[in-house]
Amino acid sequence: MNHAHHLNCKDILANMNDYIDGELEQSVCEEIEAHVMDCPNCTIVLSTLKKTIHIYQVDGQETQVPDDVRQRLFKNLNLDQTGK
Repeated sequence: MNHAHHLNCKDILANMNDYIDGELEQSVCEEIEAHVMDCPNCTIVLSTLKKTIHIYQVDGQETQVPDDVRQRLFKNLNLDQTGK
């Protein structure tokens, strides 16, 4: 995709956590927001990450993931069942 700003998808991913945590300069946040508005892939990544954080934080309770979902997730992330 051709964007009118200087960040590419790799830059967005590298800064995603700091962006969500509010730890970036305003100018960088504006660049990320402009990129995400034009990039469906980065929109999906940002939205999914925000939803994941929200689910984790809801009422401070642990969310139980069904075993089959957990196994598929760990397999796709190339992790063993302990998260390593």
